[in-house]
Amino acid sequence: MGWFERARKASAAQRVTRADERQAAATFGELAALGAERERLMRDGLAGVATIVGIREGVATTALGVWHELALDVQLPDRAPYRASRRVALELSTAPHIAVGASVPVRVDPADRSTVLVVTHP
Repeated sequence: MGWFERARKASAAQRVTRADERQAAATFGELAALGAERERLMRDGLAGVATIVGIREGVATTALGVWHELALDVQLPDRAPYRASRRVALELSTAPHIAVGASVPVRVDPADRSTVLVVTHP
């Protein structure tokens, strides 16, 4: 049983260890950082479209799950297209829109074009 399951069952008097608490805090910190970056890019990012040209599966694993790296050909209005990459933590079998050849909406950091957010829902 993982830390999340033990934390969920804690109200049923199951033991939650300090290691579980540390893991939960790290996970919530990671979620907060990702949420803040998403909010910033949705607010300030340049809107564009990217074509997924490659997917490297399982490049990393964190408490949020398995991360995959998308190779993207990014097109912003009035700019030359360029290649970028973005890591995503999702189950690919539940995201049929994430596939090689698919076009996806993106937001790009105006100060750092290598920072690209794939917009799954606005």
